[in-house]
Amino acid sequence: FFTPKCISVIMFDLAIIHGFKGGSILEPSFGHGVFFDVATEKMGLKQSELYGFEIYKPNYDFVKKNYPNANLFDHNFEYQFIKQDIFFKKNKIEKSKDFANKEFDLCIGNPPYGAHKSPHAYYFDNYLQIRYEGFFIYLALQKVKKGGLVVFIINSLWLQNGNLYNKQKEAIAKYGELIDAYRLPNSTFENTSVATDIVIFKKK
Repeated sequence: FFTPKCISVIMFDLAIIHGFKGGSILEPSFGHGVFFDVATEKMGLKQSELYGFEIYKPNYDFVKKNYPNANLFDHNFEYQFIKQDIFFKKNKIEKSKDFANKEFDLCIGNPPYGAHKSPHAYYFDNYLQIRYEGFFIYLALQKVKKGGLVVFIINSLWLQNGNLYNKQKEAIAKYGELIDAYRLPNSTFENTSVATDIVIFKKK
């Protein structure tokens, strides 16, 4: 489900309130590129400062055409965190030294949510993947600078589900702190009534 542009603007406004002044941004599931649109229009960021991942090729091609100088990857976000070189050779995926060495000022977006796992889940501990949105938070916090922000839309179940996701949340807490959160109206996304939250994490 694509993020409405007005919500993307609000998320950037929240990032600014919490200290984002510009710099490099990462969008781990960029869809039609709405966060890139707001980053360039609102923040005046250069395409070379934009990094992103998208697994659905028509979306990737659409955004690549609009942002030819952005740093875009046409595979799952988590793949670049796999350490075994054999994975990249076997799946014909480029292991990006640039991404591996890069730290971002902001990671922002609407990652996939739910209880499904990565296609190559066996490369990661099971408790890290109990919720996919939590897994994205965990990985994103590893890629932002100290004091950098992760601003995501996630399923409300992740915050309100008691102790069910505690091990995943404990792993996240090693890297960052939840500093702000907002519940969105159920009508935020067309064709679905899934309850969603905006969450803001700060890297320790």
